[in-house]
Amino acid sequence: MRDDLVYLLSYKNHTQYYRKSSVIIDEEKNTINVLVKSVTKKKNIIYLQNIYSAKEPNYNKFNQQDKWYVFNYKQWQYTITCITDYSKSGNVLLETKYKPNWLHNIFPIKWDDIIPDSIVDLALNKLLQDYKIWNDFQMDIEKNNNY
Repeated sequence: MRDDLVYLLSYKNHTQYYRKSSVIIDEEKNTINVLVKSVTKKKNIIYLQNIYSAKEPNYNKFNQQDKWYVFNYKQWQYTITCITDYSKSGNVLLETKYKPNWLHNIFPIKWDDIIPDSIVDLALNKLLQDYKIWNDFQMDIEKNNNY
């Protein structure tokens, strides 16, 4: 299973990988679906689980986190469809699923712009390079700029 993980980057307290077997490329929609795994280096990452209840704070400490990303590489945007936090022993602490797939047919996906030099930007660039999409994408840009 470890052979299925491809190193993306290390950042402060965690290292990120993407799962090769999760990559789905839709050339018609210009999208890449991928599972990105974050693993903490030294200690757990702690965050407030419910930000709306300050009276009784409930903190989550996770050792690993999986995020399902959908990248639109032509529009340079992304959305997250699911986040799962795991304890050090591998138990699921919290799973947050966003709009189910069938709702995307009714309501549009909320896309966020990718900030240059962000973790998301670096991840998308690595995927474009690994799957040789970048060259095709660059050629399309050059064609459009040659009027």
